[in-house]
Amino acid sequence: MTRESSVRPDPLAEIRDRRVFIETYGCTYNYADSKKLEVILKNQGCLITESAEDAECLILNTCIVIERTERQMRARIKALSGRELFVTGCLPAVEPGCGGMVIDPELIHPTFLATSGHQQSGSVAALQIAKG
Repeated sequence: MTRESSVRPDPLAEIRDRRVFIETYGCTYNYADSKKLEVILKNQGCLITESAEDAECLILNTCIVIERTERQMRARIKALSGRELFVTGCLPAVEPGCGGMVIDPELIHPTFLATSGHQQSGSVAALQIAKG
């Protein structure tokens, strides 16, 4: 895999029946997305590992809100070069060529709903409360 990032319609389809490590940085939203990715991948037959060394492929959920964290993300991507790497979170949105295959964060929640059996009832409940 090259250092150049690529966006594909369903990059998660390429991570079926494999050992995967998810490394997450940043906000609560990123950590929630990583938990959703775990559910999606387990439903696709994947085993979530406790370490990068035990994984066939890695997902790096990035944050670039703080400059120090952004530098850490870039260093981590460089350290993982040569491994099969998928990148999500903030970094690929601002730098599509950051490295690895991009998982669009906007696709995580709908994929989670579609594959986990969960229904999106929160918005319906909010509408019912708003209407009285």
